[in-house]
Amino acid sequence: MATPSEIATAAGATRRIVAVTFRDITERRRNEERLAFLAAHDPLTGVLSRLAFVDRLETLLANDAERDLGLPLFAIDLGRFRRANELFGHSFGDRVAREAARRLGELAPLALGRIGGDSFALARRGVLGPDEIEAYGATLIERLTAPYEFEGRRVVLSALIGATN
Repeated sequence: MATPSEIATAAGATRRIVAVTFRDITERRRNEERLAFLAAHDPLTGVLSRLAFVDRLETLLANDAERDLGLPLFAIDLGRFRRANELFGHSFGDRVAREAARRLGELAPLALGRIGGDSFALARRGVLGPDEIEAYGATLIERLTAPYEFEGRRVVLSALIGATN
């Protein structure tokens, strides 16, 4: 809050003035937003971090407890990912991880997190029967096992899916 001050003029009169200082905090806000994002997201893929994913699940479960809307959960492990990383280098492996996250994100999950180097978890809405869970798991496998091509190199991964309803 600005406090008025009195100053004397050359004619001997007093005047009240208020000095106000403005600071552009745009950069500070941008940095705060970036830190908040990095605290909750995997820096490589941009999806939720393991801890943020668990927090999101707890929130979803607490909010849906009375309505029983269902929250199917899929655990995904990419097979051959480490081997591709070793053969083609970490830069290539990073691109594969980003692409896998992008492919999973296209399915518009309720929550998507990177749980480990080659592991993701995905939650979606709705009560699914065994056939629906199997079909969705097959969709996940189909998307994740399509070839990854970068820098003139091609790799095909396998995917192992676990699911709970």
